[in-house]
Amino acid sequence: MYPIRDTLGPYKFTPASWLLIAGNCAAFYFLVAASDPEELLATWAMFPYRLEASASPAVLLSTITAAFLHGGIFHLVSNQLYLFVFGHRVEQRLGSLLFVLLYLSGALAAGIMHVLADPYSNVPMVGASGAVSAVLGAYLVYFPLARVQFTFILLRVWIPAMVFIVAWLATQVMGVFSADVATAWWAHLGGFVFGCFAALMLRDFRRPIAAETQAA
Repeated sequence: MYPIRDTLGPYKFTPASWLLIAGNCAAFYFLVAASDPEELLATWAMFPYRLEASASPAVLLSTITAAFLHGGIFHLVSNQLYLFVFGHRVEQRLGSLLFVLLYLSGALAAGIMHVLADPYSNVPMVGASGAVSAVLGAYLVYFPLARVQFTFILLRVWIPAMVFIVAWLATQVMGVFSADVATAWWAHLGGFVFGCFAALMLRDFRRPIAAETQAA
């Protein structure tokens, strides 16, 4: 399911969301253009066994730098689409600074959860999915009554944001019990839970947005 837009009115300019999208795209370009991508991944990706062995600031930082790297164009585009649709709204509500802190902290929480699930893995984890999952959690807390338009095959359908995100969450839970080991399912869940918790803690800092009525 790929979200397109929601019912909260026109999107305002949200600099942090655009900068994060630009940063993700720039990092992907440097990765594919690098003469030795493996060396770049060895430096900036997150390896669970390293964090299990040492929680030094440099190793913890890799959970954040890894969130700007992606394994392919589909991986990149899908994450940026979710970040665009949901991130702009959360940034409008929290402000740019708190939104960036939520996003980066979500990446950190997702990385730690991934390590707890598979502490001795030497497979690098990359991608913004954990951070984007935190944004989804915050969106669910702040805008549960909004509706989201999404594409499914050739159809465009409007459904409540709560239904959309719960369906997304269900796929992550099923992924944990699936045979797919190429996806960091636990990282997604860790980021989502963190995003919900952070949004509740930051609810007093939220800003009103134009379509406060959440038009149907």
